[in-house]
Amino acid sequence: MSITADAALDTAIEAPLIYSVRTDVKPVSATGGPDGLMRSTVGTFSKHVMRIEDGRRRVSDFRLEEAGFELADHPTQVRDFFDPEQLRGVYHPEMERLIAERTGASRVFVFDHTLRSSDEHERAERKIREPVQRVHAINRPIERNPLALADARSIAFDDLIPAERRFPDRVGEIYMVEHNPAHRWTYFPRMRRDEAIVFKVYDSDAHRSRWTAHTSFEDPTTRADAPPRESIEIRAFAFF
Repeated sequence: MSITADAALDTAIEAPLIYSVRTDVKPVSATGGPDGLMRSTVGTFSKHVMRIEDGRRRVSDFRLEEAGFELADHPTQVRDFFDPEQLRGVYHPEMERLIAERTGASRVFVFDHTLRSSDEHERAERKIREPVQRVHAINRPIERNPLALADARSIAFDDLIPAERRFPDRVGEIYMVEHNPAHRWTYFPRMRRDEAIVFKVYDSDAHRSRWTAHTSFEDPTTRADAPPRESIEIRAFAFF
């Protein structure tokens, strides 16, 4: 049996991703509790095994305005990501500059950040959240529960399911995603603390990529003794 060069270089993996199932009931994702970390979801979901490409093989092909996401080198000056003063005084301004550079925005405002860990004990001790394993880097390279992103060019508007996003003081709306075999998924293995993925949650300009479906997932190639994932995500408004 012969193997083609392309096949030999193919480092994509297959893994189950959790999609939403469209029903007559609007899905609800709620956050609350005394510490604001309790999360509940009402909806119907199903797993679908999808091909997830190793994006490091062709990083330059993924650009924010086409694919909806891109990998960026970003050496940070933050020493301790669990220090609120460093996050707001150092990391937020770093992220505002990075987003402005990558998007061309005239003004960027970071309004929220979320620390995540796949270690249950650490989540309880530090009051941080778990990786979200539904389609919707700190101290060491990420080996467990990496982030997968769907190329915006493969997402149709009809794939999106409106859902309520409830907080103790407000109710918003987000999109969950219905399975479509046309979705093209990508991840960047072993992300380091000096790297960041910049991606769109929503863009009001219909002439550009507008949203990026994303989810953490169980990588079947993860070694059994891989350390828990630690990561931080920033949410920001970009004005043009």
